[in-house]
Amino acid sequence: MTNDRYIFRFTGDDTSHQMNEQLNAIHSTEGVTVVDDSMAPKMLLVEAPKAVIHQLRGQLSDWAISPEINYKLPDARKRVQGRDEGGSK
Repeated sequence: MTNDRYIFRFTGDDTSHQMNEQLNAIHSTEGVTVVDDSMAPKMLLVEAPKAVIHQLRGQLSDWAISPEINYKLPDARKRVQGRDEGGSK
């Protein structure tokens, strides 16, 4: 089973006692690896199988869970155009 990465963003009340309980639940769930918690307690990057994420979605009503999306950046290096690449010579 492959693991995907997901972004967990807390959307509940900041003073919620449940937030700490839910953070503990995320950290202690088998199959979940917290990759980055530098923005905790508001946001986490986790790695887990889809089935585990589906299970957590049902338990964590105060969290928005979305898959991590990676984009390939375009190659912005300048190139010299030659004959084969549209040059006028």
